[in-house]
Amino acid sequence: MTKEKLAKAVRNYSEYKSLAEDTLFKAQEIWVKMDVERVKKLKETLANKELSMCSADSHHSVGENEEEKLGLFPSEKMRLVYYVGEEQRGSHYSEHLHRFVSLTLHCSHHFPKEINLTWPSEASPGDQNMLSEVEERNGDLFTIVNSIKIDVPVRELDWKEEVFDHFGLPPLPEYPQS
Repeated sequence: MTKEKLAKAVRNYSEYKSLAEDTLFKAQEIWVKMDVERVKKLKETLANKELSMCSADSHHSVGENEEEKLGLFPSEKMRLVYYVGEEQRGSHYSEHLHRFVSLTLHCSHHFPKEINLTWPSEASPGDQNMLSEVEERNGDLFTIVNSIKIDVPVRELDWKEEVFDHFGLPPLPEYPQS
């Protein structure tokens, strides 16, 4: 192969590679849009049926029907839990306590047995950890344990494929990767 042919082959390769990268990026962009739309449709369906999904990670086997076994319960029976706590984080070189806040939605089976508690923080002396039920007052959310106003969004769920299947929403193809 001559130098000129080699140089042309390198240019062609670069153009094809750039085109492939653009195509891959576009496919990934389309996949994300499909995922967002599918979750939106699921949320609309749940709202129309007045159902909510329990935030408990253990699904679910409790329940009287197929929807409850999927973690779906009547919205009016669900309760919000606000949790401020700490957990050990780090590597084997260094560990530290990390503070976190979560607002989750629970069915009666997974609602904490002991609730509306506070206890001292180990990570931040002077701060309090808290586990509290939440109530709505005039459109705002407040903890029951000490009436603190909450501005944390409810934790987004990792939707189970079985829930999409149950409502006839199609599965997504595999995420495009190079």
